[in-house]
Amino acid sequence: MSFIDNIKEEIQSTYIIGTFHREGSRGYFDDLRGTAGERIEDFDGKPIEAKIYIPRTDLTENEFYEFDWSIEGDSEANYSFVCTGNIREVDKSQMLQVRLDEKKGQRGTIRKDANQNQEMINREVTGAPHTYIYELLQNSNDYPRKDINNNKIPVEVKFILTENYLFLVHSGAPFNLKNIAAICTVNEGEKRDNTETIGYKGMGFKSVFVNNDYVFLSSGGWNLRFDEKEINKPGGYKRNWQYMPIPTSMDEVDDEIKSVFNSIPSGMNVFFALRHIRDARENEPNLEKVFSNDQILVFIPHVDHVDVVIDGDTAFSVSKDREKWIIKDDLHIPVGDDYKEILEKSIKEGNKIPEKFQKFLSRLQCDEMAIRLFLLRTLRYIIIFPQNRDFMSPSC
Repeated sequence: MSFIDNIKEEIQSTYIIGTFHREGSRGYFDDLRGTAGERIEDFDGKPIEAKIYIPRTDLTENEFYEFDWSIEGDSEANYSFVCTGNIREVDKSQMLQVRLDEKKGQRGTIRKDANQNQEMINREVTGAPHTYIYELLQNSNDYPRKDINNNKIPVEVKFILTENYLFLVHSGAPFNLKNIAAICTVNEGEKRDNTETIGYKGMGFKSVFVNNDYVFLSSGGWNLRFDEKEINKPGGYKRNWQYMPIPTSMDEVDDEIKSVFNSIPSGMNVFFALRHIRDARENEPNLEKVFSNDQILVFIPHVDHVDVVIDGDTAFSVSKDREKWIIKDDLHIPVGDDYKEILEKSIKEGNKIPEKFQKFLSRLQCDEMAIRLFLLRTLRYIIIFPQNRDFMSPSC
């Protein structure tokens, strides 16, 4: 087959997905993705960084669109994607269904390998019993909305515990296609090089599946669920349901979810419902552990307030007290060239330092968190800093 045939065989669709941007009198698509929302890769296995230019500027900036495509070029070293028209908004339910069908189609060793990988991830993300609460907070933190001056707006978070569910709602940015694709897999790279987010491995969200067999999400026009009982029905072969998003309308959820959803005030852009595998009341001591004081918010830079509501009553209400804690969002500590040389040498020698933390080396000054992680992980220096180990790599 020709290199073009190989590309078509890999993508297997007449359309692809990209993010629109304006550039002068024209526009372009980048962050190219397949019909399941996955990044399109080049022949070297790395995501394609190409831009597809179009003679239009009337589309929404930073929005994802579907469009028909073709290839121009004469070799795998010299080719480009081309938009051939039929530009339209992404069909969210269809994208989720494509991903679901692909995953459900796994057979034999592919299915077994996927299950074994999930078991390994479960072991990796299973720390303290309340780890999933931290992970939900982290995801609330990592995408704050911004005002007209591009300043981050503090995120309001609410946990709601009812008879059968733990709900999380927050006022951060609504989910987009990139976020949806990221929670449907691991190591997507969405946060890997983003120094403003806490997460970097791409699998912290999977901690919510350790003790929950049903997770529903509604945000940004996306409505889906991860449902073990639906995927792994009696008599069928076990599948890693944690990667299988099921398109789910609000009409398909139970009355308990509908009731809480309808009670949420405007401005809350993300809605999660988690159903415990045994008893939702097992969430209660974990919520108490995390929110019995305001210390947790010191480590969550963009979340300023959290309410915990149990059976309709506010059990905990914590706010970031900037008079009690010295909190500097823009704190920088100079790092001398001798330390930088040691760190650069350590990276070249193959020490496993996440890409996100490596990026701090390009700065003249490093964030406090980067210094802390670098020195603890790489140099094993002992530095006294207050820190929350639930956000630290297990190898630190």
